[in-house]
Amino acid sequence: MKLADLRHRLRMDKGLVLLSILPLVYFIIFKYVPIYGLLIAFKDFSPVRGIMGSEWVGLKWFKQFFSSY
Repeated sequence: MKLADLRHRLRMDKGLVLLSILPLVYFIIFKYVPIYGLLIAFKDFSPVRGIMGSEWVGLKWFKQFFSSY
């Protein structure tokens, strides 16, 4: 399929494209963006330094949690 044909079909099916984009945006916002916050479990999190500025500690907190009584 040529690029011009694809553009023509997208123009003809604007409603279908819009209906397809809305669920995609929903999944990106509510399913993939929160995964960024899971990094806190593997870092020595400091609100001042933020998620990316905090030191990486790996499984330290998990080991501490499962080894404590």
